[in-house]
Amino acid sequence: MFKLKKRVVMASILSMALLGGSGYYYMHERMIDTVEIHALYARGFTNIQEMKDYADIVIVGTPTQNFMDSNHVLKTSSSGDILDFFTKRDFKIEKVIKDSNSKVKPDEVVSFIEPASILQTPIGKQKLVTEGYEELEKNVKYVIFLKKNSKQEYSMFYGNLSSYDLDGASPQKIDSSSPAEHNGKKTEFKKQVHELLNTAN
Repeated sequence: MFKLKKRVVMASILSMALLGGSGYYYMHERMIDTVEIHALYARGFTNIQEMKDYADIVIVGTPTQNFMDSNHVLKTSSSGDILDFFTKRDFKIEKVIKDSNSKVKPDEVVSFIEPASILQTPIGKQKLVTEGYEELEKNVKYVIFLKKNSKQEYSMFYGNLSSYDLDGASPQKIDSSSPAEHNGKKTEFKKQVHELLNTAN
């Protein structure tokens, strides 16, 4: 009788542990929402040529990893306030449109900072993005405009206007809460990007 009771108790403990573990896994993996944070850019641009002139590199290629599998960085103050957030993405270069220092080449992988990240909360994952931004998708071809920051890391410098999907796989979302330039300029800038690519060929 004692052995039977012991087995029942052990089975109950195991069941509770499994339920607790699965509940934790669900909460840990669950994406609850996306939070858009207002962005202040150092300068604005009226056309793609201005962005090209300002950028350190302009490249065509594809992300090598999914956004969720990339290196998410979240910097907070001692009181828990968010100071900065971004994700480090690896990007395989197919073509170089501009390179100020002649240091990046086709078939190489370059790392850069994307203005989005993942925050783990007690009830699931929360995606943080600068307003209107949509993260790059793995294996989709993009043109991206990058500039080195103060730490000499390549970074997107103009939010959603820093990247252009060439495969048509991720159509731009129009967000009424975003600045008009990040909705109105996107379509016009994308036309100019195609002109830029044709000129570079």
